[in-house]
Order: sequence, then C-alpha cells, then structure tokens
Amino acid sequence: MHFQMTSCLLKWILVLVVVEVHPVVHGLSPGQLADIDALVHQLLKCKNIPGLSLSLVKNQDIVLSKGYGLADVENQVNVTEYTKFCIGSLSKAFNSALLAKLLSNITDGSVTWDSPIKDVLGESFQMADEWRTKETCLRDLLAHKMGIPSAFFPLIVGTSSGTSKEDYYRSLQYIQTVQPFRTTFIYSNQFYALAGYVAEKLNNDAPWENLLRDLILTPLNMSDTAVVGATSSAADFRPGELALPYVTVNGSMVPVNFEIVRILKYVLPAGGLLSSANDMAKWMNFILSNGQDSSGNQIVPKSFLSETWTSQMHKPEPFTTWDFFEPNDTVDDITVGYGFGWITSAYRGLRRIWHSGRIGTYDSYMWLFQDVGVGAYVAVNGPVNLASQRAVHALTAYASDILLGKTPWLNVSNVCDFKGKWPEPYVSNPANASSVRPLSSYEGTYQSLAFSNATVYLNATDGHLYLHMGLIGLMILLPTPQPDVFDAKFVGDIWFLSSADGNMEFLPGIQFSNSSTTEYGEIDTLTIPFEFPKQSHFVKNLNTQQEQSTTAPTRFSTCSPCDCSSGTSRMMLEKGRLVLFLFVVFSILQCTRTLQ
Repeated sequence: MHFQMTSCLLKWILVLVVVEVHPVVHGLSPGQLADIDALVHQLLKCKNIPGLSLSLVKNQDIVLSKGYGLADVENQVNVTEYTKFCIGSLSKAFNSALLAKLLSNITDGSVTWDSPIKDVLGESFQMADEWRTKETCLRDLLAHKMGIPSAFFPLIVGTSSGTSKEDYYRSLQYIQTVQPFRTTFIYSNQFYALAGYVAEKLNNDAPWENLLRDLILTPLNMSDTAVVGATSSAADFRPGELALPYVTVNGSMVPVNFEIVRILKYVLPAGGLLSSANDMAKWMNFILSNGQDSSGNQIVPKSFLSETWTSQMHKPEPFTTWDFFEPNDTVDDITVGYGFGWITSAYRGLRRIWHSGRIGTYDSYMWLFQDVGVGAYVAVNGPVNLASQRAVHALTAYASDILLGKTPWLNVSNVCDFKGKWPEPYVSNPANASSVRPLSSYEGTYQSLAFSNATVYLNATDGHLYLHMGLIGLMILLPTPQPDVFDAKFVGDIWFLSSADGNMEFLPGIQFSNSSTTEYGEIDTLTIPFEFPKQSHFVKNLNTQQEQSTTAPTRFSTCSPCDCSSGTSRMMLEKGRLVLFLFVVFSILQCTRTLQ
C-alpha cells in the first residue's frame, strides 16, 4: 500500500511538473503565443504599421485579446486590448444582426427579409425605376442585388452639411443603374445605409445607433464599441482609448485628421463602428454561438440570424478575384457567395465566413469558422495601402491556422513577402500641360440630383483651379494635354489619397464639356469618373429642387432595364430645356448599355 501511494504521488508530481513546464494558456501554448507575437512585430516593422488590435477565440473561449504598437505615435501611447479602432465594413454584419433582431420581434410576420421596403418607408420612397421601387426588399439591399454602383467617391468626400437624412436617402433614386435588378453582385455602402434607415422606420424613427446599442451591444456587454458621429473628434477619447489614424510619407509616419470619419454621418450602418479587441472577441463568440451571449441567453433567434451568413449572391466580385487555388497556390481559399454582411467561403477544407473593412486609414479583417468554433479579428490604424491590407490578411490567416491545428503557410521568414492577389494601386503622373481655355471659364457650381454639388473655383493666391465637393472633398485640378480634361490631386483633409505612400497619385479624367455644337462653347457640364465604367455628370446651375419635384421622378421611373422610352427626352426638347436634355440622353444611353 505504501508503494502504491508513493507511486500515485509520483504520478501527480510528474503531472504537475509537466503542466508547469508546458502550460497551455487559453488554448495556446507559450510557444504559439510567442510565434504570434513575433509575426505581429515583424509585420509592424516591415509594413510600417503604427498599431494593431488582435483577438482570437475558440470554443467560446477568448484565446487572445491584445494590442500591439502605438495608438498615438506622437505621445508614444501603446495600443491595449481596450483601444478602439474603426472597423469599416465589419459594421455591416452588425447592421444585419440588428435587422434580424428587429424582424424576430415582429411576431405576426408582417415584415420579413422579403417584404417591399416601400411598405415601411411609404409612398415617397422611389428607386431608379418602377420595378426597384415596388419590389426592393431588405434581402436586396443587404446582399448587394440592386444593380446600382456604390459610388465610393461621394462616400469618401461625405455629404454636404446642409443635407438632411431624408434628402440623402431620397437622392439614392437618382444613382444610375448599371445591371438589371437582382442579376449581378454590385457592392454598395449606400444601400446598406438604406437598410439601417428601414430599421429606424420600423421603430418609430429611433436612431440606428440607439437601436444597435440597446438591442445588440448592451446585451453582449460590448462597452468599448461605439458609433462615430457627425461631430466625432479625437478629443472625445482618453489617451490610449482611440487608435489615431496614420499614413506614411517617404517611409515616415504622418498623422491624419480623425475627424474625416464624419463623412459617415448617413452611412453608419455600412461602416460607422469602432471597437476594441476585447469587444470584437465577444462579437465573434456571439456569431459562433448562433446569437447567444456569454451566459447562453439567446439575444437573436438563430432562425433569423443564420440568414445573415447564408449565401444570397454567388461569385461576388471583386472578392472572387482574390481566391487561392492549389496546386498553383500554397492553400485553397475560395469565395462561395455573399450573405448579409458576410462573405461565405472555404479555407483549407473548412467552411468560413469573413469580411474586411477599410475606412480612413484603418484596415480590418474577421474570419469565422463556425463548424469548429474558431474566430480571428485583426485591425490596424494605418498606413491604408496595399501593405496594410496584406498585413491584416496574413496575420488573420496565420493565427487561424494555429487555432485550426494546421501548419501555417506563412511565418516570420516569408510573411513580409506575401503579396496576395490584390492589384497594384493605380498611379497617374499628369503631364505638364496648359489649359485650352482660361481657367476662370470652368468656374461655377455644378449640380447633380444624386450627389452633393461640385463647386469649381480659381484660387487667386496660387493660380490653381480647385474642385470642392461634399463635406471634405477638395482637389486641385491640373490640366492635361486633352482639351477640357484635368487630373485631380486630393488636398485638405483627404490629402493622403494622393500624397501618402502606396496611394493613387492623382484621380484622372475630370472632364468639362459644353452642350452646344460650337467646339469651345460655354462650359456647362462636369463629368467625374466615380467608378469604372460608370461616370457621373454634373450640370452647371441645375435647379435641383425644381427637378426633384417635377420631371426627375418621371424620367427615371420610365427608364427601366426592360423598357427605355425616349418620350421624356422629346418632352424636354419641346420645352427647350437643353441642360435637362443632356441628363435624359445620358440616362437612355445607360439603359441601352444595360440591355446589351
């Protein structure tokens, strides 16, 4: 018996020694934690990243929640697990989860994912044509089925301060279609925002941010998650509470004005959240548990929430262009479809939902493997170029591989060379040319029914022609050898889009034109290449209010993908309103292109 007791004690001592020498902390060994730390520090150095937020979860445990680098470079304030980063389009999944909660509360089923939103928004709701007006539902908005371009340029310059929320959403009807309804995936932030507006109308106009706080954030105890506002300022945060935005210029870290996030005023449901590593771990566990909080309480019914990560549109471009395929690539990483704020995919033989986010100088990634309860989240506060995009992808993949028990295909020795399949940024260097007209001939206010006005003026101090649009959009227009065509250099608060490392040098193809048959007639139209292949036309001195109340709805509602009539344009000609005729002709041409 004495021998048996001694043997038993020795076994326990051996176990204790093993545990002490090789402890497992939250599911990761010290060696794995050290490897992750080493990879992060390598990325911070070689990609010139100021600060990084990382959280990992597995089987409802928070494996790691940590900050790296600097939240404030000037004052050398470190990032912690509680430091807030803007998460950009990761906000979209919060919007769809909120809508899932709201729909689950409508017990009679009178409003569903497939109910026409016109029934909620009322008769004043209009889209680009009659079909979209009558049939658009939340599923169309959240799965990017509208066939209407996202118009990123107006998004990054913001909406003019005098625009009301109602006017903003009303203007969406004037964004021209590029594909038939419900046929093609076209990513759009504006329509995600419209879905958030529907949420407000379902709840007696309660602000979206209040609904999100009360129904999602508070039940999940996500106290570090906030919504940026129209008056957001870095001064609103304590030191270290916010990761300040940075870019690099010639390799040196340069701060960017955090107040540029005010551009999100009316598109908060598409990209207006900021959060910490600690809170994002809670969010990942909420999704991985099918809508439960840490105590097992069902916050959102699974039957409603699961619809958000169910594929609604297949082969969503451009995400499919980034796929990896063995044997040409080291691993398989294949896009399947798009849900409601989640991309459905397969990674190394496992089902995965994920999304990326980018706003200002912030990049973020989230990968979730629901079948095995694994999640990874990464965010950085700069330098918003291809290097930072590669970094967040590489770290997310590396950490996921470790949690999944797979051999990482990236490591400290090769991670800085990882390029992925993203295209290199477009760089344009304008020629030294002179304008064919006096620069003053381009001055004026150019108006659009869909977007904020564009004001062109000549600066008497430096002699340059400037274009101002929206809340913070300011550009210097530089003449090109092509008559009446300019390249634009971003200045002001968004200067970094032209002048930071790895960013587009100039926005090419800003074009002025005249509606007369005379070669050098008076300039009355401005064309801005918002996004290929779609361009947006602005007309000088267009009476926007008159158009919105009379001819504009008729013009757009009669021009559908299936029926494009020229009757409206004839009416305009008969009235002699030449400027509006240009708009009608442009609309008809676009509808014709859609039919092709």
